[in-house]
Amino acid sequence: MSDLYILDDVQLLAAVGRVAVRHGQLDRVLRLTIKSVTAQGLRKALDSTKRTGSADLRKRVMAEARKKIRDADTKSRLERLLGQACELTERRNRLVHDVWVRDGAGNHVIIDDEHKRKPVPTPMRLDDLANAIHRVTVELNDARLNGFLAEALTRRQP
Repeated sequence: MSDLYILDDVQLLAAVGRVAVRHGQLDRVLRLTIKSVTAQGLRKALDSTKRTGSADLRKRVMAEARKKIRDADTKSRLERLLGQACELTERRNRLVHDVWVRDGAGNHVIIDDEHKRKPVPTPMRLDDLANAIHRVTVELNDARLNGFLAEALTRRQP
């Protein structure tokens, strides 16, 4: 029998929180990227993507970029960034959506969708994930504001 519980390890809980916060920032930048690619106003872009999941945000960014950008290198770079975001979101989802329990022996474990037990990650591993999410978020935001994506959007053909 597994025991549902809340961790009492403050450092571990804080690390889980950092992953969640960084992922929220990634989703916000995806929404802002849709704004940049579609040239919508901020309110319209944010309202049109309210409660939209990460996968749908990534798909929409790429679909809109394909309509506006002809340069293959730019599209490839954007696809690479969105692929990294996808992989990080999947890692975050496994962390947040799998079930954290204490087993009969008192060990803290995570049970995944295939009913497999995994050890609870360390705060260091969680911080590595949070930092990776942050790096991709910053890279995407820089690309849309004044990097390769912004440049491609300003040179695009009407």
